[in-house]
Amino acid sequence: MRTTSENVRAALVRSVALLTPAGRPRVTVTLMGQLLYESMTGPQAADALDEHLAERGPALERLRSALLAHGRDPATMLDGSLVSVAPLWAWITSLAGKLGVDPRPLAEDPTRPTWPSWARHATLVDPHPPAETLALVDGFASYLARIITAEVPEARWESGHHRINDFPLLNRPEASTAEEALVTVAAEVDCFDVGLREDIVAGHPALVEWLIAELSERDAVKSVHR
Repeated sequence: MRTTSENVRAALVRSVALLTPAGRPRVTVTLMGQLLYESMTGPQAADALDEHLAERGPALERLRSALLAHGRDPATMLDGSLVSVAPLWAWITSLAGKLGVDPRPLAEDPTRPTWPSWARHATLVDPHPPAETLALVDGFASYLARIITAEVPEARWESGHHRINDFPLLNRPEASTAEEALVTVAAEVDCFDVGLREDIVAGHPALVEWLIAELSERDAVKSVHR
């Protein structure tokens, strides 16, 4: 198990703005016929959670198939260890970079019904990733969830909730324990909104600054704002 400091070092910090393809305007599109997480009632969020959990097994199998198709050994890449996470994510982001963005506007993309539920219940923007990239990220989410629940047996899946009304993970599926999460990460338009638990920020200010500097040097990260 990681110590608190190691968990903090592995976490992200607030508002990581991502690189966007040059010359492509960003257009926010809410997928028609799909209820957004933030608009869900309690029962609707529970249904969305069941939908998400039902997708985990198939998503992981699709990731295994993708690894095989690209000449990688799933048994090695997905060995269930903590150290396997970083190389797997590096491979996925490299492949996603080669896949680029879907040339069609969201409103004209016929693959939307095949997307994982977390993408269909979220507000996405143009230019958007192709279905193959979304499937890779979905498989990674399944694999990471297995590792988390194995390392932290008390973790349970639930719909995101918080005492703060504009909680970024509201109604989104999350694995959590009885304690407030150390880190929350939510995809926003043009960035990731990342929150650290208040006592971590107060007790480890140097680590927060270290994380900002570390993230600023990462590929595909345009800027980091606190």
